[in-house]
Amino acid sequence: EMAERQRAEQEVTKTARHFQSLIESGLDIITVLNSDGSIRYESPSVKRVLGYGPEELIGLSAFDYIHPSDSAATREVFTTAVKEPGRHDSIELRFRHKDGSWRSFETVGKSLLTDDGGVIVIVNSRDITDRKRMEEDLIRAQKLESLGILAGGIAHDFNNLLVSILGNISLALLDAVPASETHRQLQTAEKASLRAQSLT
Repeated sequence: EMAERQRAEQEVTKTARHFQSLIESGLDIITVLNSDGSIRYESPSVKRVLGYGPEELIGLSAFDYIHPSDSAATREVFTTAVKEPGRHDSIELRFRHKDGSWRSFETVGKSLLTDDGGVIVIVNSRDITDRKRMEEDLIRAQKLESLGILAGGIAHDFNNLLVSILGNISLALLDAVPASETHRQLQTAEKASLRAQSLT
């Protein structure tokens, strides 16, 4: 019985070490928050991703580092999670890097009851800043492409109109008396139409 208990304890220790290794070497940031939003634990990956040593953030409010535009929605999700232990929630938010810039995160949190009847929230945060930047660049490129297609279509239609106008001016010039005011006005209209055509 004693040997069996020792084997069980060794297995628990081995499993704990395994999970600790996963957390410490992972790219995602694992954060444990108290029910008031203060930081109870930060995984070492916070240094690589946000520039803070994990110990720098312990005891501070996570909300002090969340972008003002994202703060209200994040607080709402957090408050609901604290009120309903066992709940899973996800939210996208921006968090301040140590250098002052903002990083975008996809976060998933789960609230749990502690042994003393309190509530903690475990948050897994994945940095999606580069992905969002690429998505925005792609959207911008697609808008420019659409604009180019639209401009090309308008130019084509406008050019067709100018061909008709130039054709009628040429016919009118044949009927106009040379050196007359009408002839001069038609030549001015022809020059303007040719400039418009080169512009399209």
